[in-house]
Amino acid sequence: MQSKWKAFFGLVAMFCIVIFAMFCHWYLLTPINASTTAQVYEISEGTTLREWAQDLHAKQLLDHPWLFEGYVRLLGQARELKAGEYELVPDMAPTDFLRKLVDGDVIEHAITLVEGWTAKEALAAIAANPFLKHGLANKSAQDIQTLLNLNHPLEGEFFPDTYHFVKGTHDLAILKVAHEVLTSHLNDLWPSRSVGLSYKTPYQALIVASIIEKESALPADRKKISGVIQRRLLKNMYLQVDPTVIYGLGQDYQGTLHAKDLKRVTPYNTYRHKGLPPTPIALASFSSLEASLQPAPGNSLYFVATDKGRHVFSASLKAHDKAIRQHLLRKKHDSTG
Repeated sequence: MQSKWKAFFGLVAMFCIVIFAMFCHWYLLTPINASTTAQVYEISEGTTLREWAQDLHAKQLLDHPWLFEGYVRLLGQARELKAGEYELVPDMAPTDFLRKLVDGDVIEHAITLVEGWTAKEALAAIAANPFLKHGLANKSAQDIQTLLNLNHPLEGEFFPDTYHFVKGTHDLAILKVAHEVLTSHLNDLWPSRSVGLSYKTPYQALIVASIIEKESALPADRKKISGVIQRRLLKNMYLQVDPTVIYGLGQDYQGTLHAKDLKRVTPYNTYRHKGLPPTPIALASFSSLEASLQPAPGNSLYFVATDKGRHVFSASLKAHDKAIRQHLLRKKHDSTG
C-alpha cells in the first residue's frame, strides 16, 4: 500500500513539476510590454535585482517578479545587469529584456554641433540637452579651456558632428570627444597640405577653415575662397572678409554690416589688421579644413557672394568692382521686378 501511495505522490510531484515548467516556459515567452508602443525603462546605478524587478511589477510591466528574479539568479546573471535606459518594444519577452540588461543595450541619445556655430552656441546646445549630466553650467570659458587642457581659446576647437551618448554622460565628455575628433582630422590633413602655404601651424589652418566655413555654404567654392585667402596672405594684403568683422562686433551686429562697422577697431577686423584674426570664428567642417590646407590654384585675389550663395572671383580690383556693380544691379532688378 505504501509503495502505491509513494508512486501516486511521485506522479503528482512530476505532474506539478511539468506544469510549473510549462508555466515558466510560457511566462518567459510572454511579452512584458503588451502596449503597441515602445516604452522607456530606466535602471538607476546601485539598484538591486529585487528592487528593479519589484519596480517593473509596480509599473505593470512584469508579472510574477519573484519568478523573473529566480530565473536571473538561476542563470547566475544577477551581477551582470547594467544600469541605464532601456527600450521595451512591443512583444518583448522577459528573456529578450534580460539579454538587453546583460549586454548593456541601453538607449543612445544624440547631440549635433552644427557647422558654422560659435563655441558659445555649441555650449548652449550642450547645456540645453536634458540627457547630459551638466557640470559646466557655472564654468567660464577659461575654466572649460583649463579642464580640456587647451592651449588656445575655445572658439573653433570642436568638430561639428552628431555625437551619441547614454543618459548621464558628462557634458565635458562631449566636448573632449569633439575636440579629439577635430585634432585627429587636423593631424591627418596637415601632412598632405599644399606646398608654399603662408601659415606654419595647424591652428592657423583652423583659423582659415573657420573663415571659409562662414564665407560659403557651397563645398565647390571653398577651395577657391581658400586660394584667395592664401594669395592675399602671401602678398601681405588685408584679407577684408566680412565674417571676421561680424564676429568681432559680437552682440553689436544686428544683421546688417555697415560701412562704419568696417572701421571698428577689433582684433577680428581684417579690414584694419593684416594677417589672420587671433582665433577661429566658428566650428569648421571637414570640407573647410581640407580646403584651408589644399587651396585651389589660380590668380584671383577678390570674391563677392551672390544672392544664390555662389561667389564671383576676380584677379583685379577693377574686375572685382565690376562684379559688385553687376551683383547690385541684379539685386535691384530682382527687387523691383
